Amino acid sequence: AHTLYARIGTYLRRFQGDERKSEEAPIDPGDALVVVCGMGRIGTAAYESLRSELGERLLGVDFDNAVVKRHLKEGRNVILGDPSDQDFWTRMQISCSSLEWVLLATASHAANTRAILRIRDQETTLRIAAVAKYGDEGDALRADKVDAVYDVYSEAGFGFAGHVSDRLKRDRVPECVE
Repeated sequence: AHTLYARIGTYLRRFQGDERKSEEAPIDPGDALVVVCGMGRIGTAAYESLRSELGERLLGVDFDNAVVKRHLKEGRNVILGDPSDQDFWTRMQISCSSLEWVLLATASHAANTRAILRIRDQETTLRIAAVAKYGDEGDALRADKVDAVYDVYSEAGFGFAGHVSDRLKRDRVPECVE
């Protein structure tokens, strides 16, 4: 559906009326420097990690209204949207914003790939980081000229080992000295 709409969307827009629904309104990212797309576990962790550095200069995006409501209740700046949808990036007021990075943390490699294409269609200087679960996904993202690729399983392994290493250092009993 996304591919078909990308081809005929311009033609179809001429049949739209003047009245806009709220989900068709322009999206003002405000002073955000980074937009995190996909507010599941990885996206939320990225958001929280960046929040300590950027304060409120973050914007989260998720396509699930219940997820958005939960994050808003928890004090995060999150909006409803589908980053793999052409209209989302058309409505996002990138050219007059301070946005620098898009972090694609959706669970679907296909959705991340579609989002990359949609962002590139906007002819923007936004830098893109994306998650990959498997090596071939990371290779495909690098081929798409993504600025940063986060390999979920490799990085989780490094983090896990680092956590264990820290515990070993902390819990290690000093050797006996004779």
